Amino acid sequence: MSVREVLRHRRFAYLVGGRTVSLVGNGLAGLAIAFAVLDLTGSTTDLGLVLAARSVPLVVFMLFGGVLAVRRLERTDLDQPAAEAVSA
Repeated sequence: MSVREVLRHRRFAYLVGGRTVSLVGNGLAGLAIAFAVLDLTGSTTDLGLVLAARSVPLVVFMLFGGVLAVRRLERTDLDQPAAEAVSA
């Protein structure tokens, strides 16, 4: 099945388009914030504080999510072939 065949489904094409726009917007948000802080304050220290404030919650939630994933994996009773496939 080719990409064109998959994108012929209108709802799926909308989903792909929406996700693409969302990811591009999220990627450009950091750049926009950086330029806005530098334009408003001119201070690289303020820029560092704003970017740190934006990054800290992401790191905290990633660590918390990792702990939850490991605990769930430990509770799951995996068969030996499935465990080997996950670790490979």
